[in-house]
Formats: sequence, C-alpha cells, structure tokens
Amino acid sequence: MAESLAPASGMQRFTAWGMAGIVLLICATAVGYRVLHPDLLTPLPPPGEHVTSRSPAGMNEDIAALMQQLQANPNHAQTLLSLAEHFLRLNDWTSAERFARRALSAIPDDIQSHYLLSRALHGMGRNEEAAASLERALQLKEAPALRYSLGILYAYYLNNKQKALSHVRQGLASPALSARLKADLQEELAKLEQ
Repeated sequence: MAESLAPASGMQRFTAWGMAGIVLLICATAVGYRVLHPDLLTPLPPPGEHVTSRSPAGMNEDIAALMQQLQANPNHAQTLLSLAEHFLRLNDWTSAERFARRALSAIPDDIQSHYLLSRALHGMGRNEEAAASLERALQLKEAPALRYSLGILYAYYLNNKQKALSHVRQGLASPALSARLKADLQEELAKLEQ
C-alpha cells in the first residue's frame, strides 16, 4: 500500500514545484516588462483623488503563497516586489514599505523597488522621502511617468512649484511618452503655470 502512494506523492511534489516555477517566471516577466516600459507605472494621484482599494478575491491566498516562497528564498527580489504591490493595493503602507526596502536590499539599483517604496512612503505622508526615492529611480533611468509623479509630489504635497514645473516640463520633453501620459502632463503644466 505504501508503494502505491509514493509515486502520487512524488507527482504532487513535481506539480507543486512546477507551479511555483511558473508563478516565479510570470512575476519575473511582469516586473521586467514594467522596468522596460516605465510608462506603465501608475502616477501618484493629485490631492483629493486618493483611491481606496478593496481587497480583491484571493488576495490573502496570493500573499500566503508569496510568503511561502520567501521562506525558501528570503531575498528573492521579484517575490518581495510582488508582496509590496499586494500590500499597496491593500493600503497597508508599513508592510509595503518593508517589502520594497527588502527588495532594494536585494537589488539596490532597481527602479520598480524605488517606485513602490515611494508609493508606500507617500501613503504614510512621508512625502519628502517619497520624492527622494523617485529621484533615485530617475537617476537610474529617465521615465516620464516618474517625472509626472515627482511633479505631483512637489506641486501638491511639498509646495515646491519650481521643482514641479521642472519635472513636468522634462516629462513632456521625453520621446518615450504615451498619449495618455502626455495629456496628463500637459494638464498639470497648465495648472502649474496659472
């Protein structure tokens, strides 16, 4: 009887490891795509437009699965980034900050880690630190979405109109600018120049 259970147990392990590998591949591909296409980053909302998120179905299960992956590899950057994103969606700023900082420890020059850290810091009202994190990401790679987010931070949260104007103008000058982001930057520029 024990002999007939052994192959099924091995097959279950094989399936579980295969599924974990597929999940890691998907996460790595998604993060890599976002780094290569920074215009997909969601800019920080202007004041009064804070979006509250609801926990999507299955979010707790996703977090539990990611935590299990961390037990096997505590410094796996893509898993840490996925956890930071999940906690941002839940408006759990402290947890999002913790996992974004851990991702930065694993890969200090990662744009996505800096961006996620800035969102968590902004959520906690630590806007100067959020701007510093976005500025660091911008040093690593020019991205109009980062310029837009910095423009919003400086204009509405840090009361520095000159820096806001500078970032919005530089964002508009970028050749890698989506139509939507261009319209958002133009709208902010018009507001700032009033």
